Amino acid sequence: MGILTRANRAAIVAALCALVLASPARALETDQYYAWLRPLADSSEALNAKINFELDAGLAEINAVNGGRDASCRDALEAIHDRYTLFIFQKIELWAQRTAVLSRIPATQEEELEYRKNWIYGGVAWYDLGRTVPPSPTIEIAGVRLGTDKISHFFSEGHYYLDWYDGARARGLSHDEAVEFAVRRGIAIETTVLGGVISGVISPADLEANYQGLDWYIDLCEGERPLLERTEHGWRLREPFDLRPYVSPEWDESYLPNVVLDGRWKHVKPAILSHCAELDEPAVQARRAKYAERDRHTYTERVLDAMIAAGELRDPRDYGIERLCTAAAMQAARTSAVEDRTRQ
Repeated sequence: MGILTRANRAAIVAALCALVLASPARALETDQYYAWLRPLADSSEALNAKINFELDAGLAEINAVNGGRDASCRDALEAIHDRYTLFIFQKIELWAQRTAVLSRIPATQEEELEYRKNWIYGGVAWYDLGRTVPPSPTIEIAGVRLGTDKISHFFSEGHYYLDWYDGARARGLSHDEAVEFAVRRGIAIETTVLGGVISGVISPADLEANYQGLDWYIDLCEGERPLLERTEHGWRLREPFDLRPYVSPEWDESYLPNVVLDGRWKHVKPAILSHCAELDEPAVQARRAKYAERDRHTYTERVLDAMIAAGELRDPRDYGIERLCTAAAMQAARTSAVEDRTRQ
């Protein structure tokens, strides 16, 4: 790679700034630890119903013009995408935060005030960007607890991945090469600008939801049997959308932890450690055991693991509660042993 000129550096900075402004509010954070001991009903059916309502509405808009005969599959895809997104906060997440049909934690304004004080980011500095935006509540989909921000990542940033994928395909890359390009570009932006600079949190769970969104968008119009088909009545989905096959334990940030940069970590680490005793709770143990049974080494995790091995990324597992609590317990045992010897 050649030396970057001043003009090239300026262009890169401008492009990154434009991406930040055009992206969803990446400072939105969530805390599944907070919900560990709180009951949640599964919201899969209700969320799927809302998503399918919006999917049908988007396709109806396309089909209203000449029966959709002048629209391509990509036109239909874009009409679907537009039903979910806004400039910053995404329509689907705003709905998820307000509707009464989803079981979520926190569920009311009063509970959100408590959440803001006691979640793992509640002790960050007063000037931290995370204090200026509403935190994402936790919902449960297909037995997995996740922040409502993951829905936005699936539909909105999954679409960014699709644009990068399309660009790579147009340059002659194969399908697999284009997918890798999109995933690596998403990771690069997460680790350098959006997570590395803006929020101080690098979220593998967000990246996993992004990738699953890309997978769905590609399947809408590509492959031997695309999910979208043109009929005599216009464009339609071959079958109703179901989010559950795309959701995995990797969407739970208490299971696939974030890398929290130093400025925030000094505040977040004690908050995570405060949940150590809850690891022994039967409900928590049962949930994490079920997660372990379903755990899969995902495409995104394989790319991240290669970066960790190359020293390009900190290991998220170092920020996970098992490793933190084990280290804290060992340190407490060593301190106790020293104190015992001193007394003797």
